[in-house]
Amino acid sequence: MKPFPDHLLFYKADVLIIGNTIVGDQLKEGFVLDETNDLRKELFVMKEIVEL
Repeated sequence: MKPFPDHLLFYKADVLIIGNTIVGDQLKEGFVLDETNDLRKELFVMKEIVEL
């Protein structure tokens, strides 16, 4: 869920599982997911996951 919840429950967790992510800018069949696409408002990209 985006934005990631800021709650004490998530601090010092041993494991973080995030599903439904955007792995790259180019998706199936050559579709390019640009910066203005609404999916970027709902799904995490790998850079954001690493920052978490």
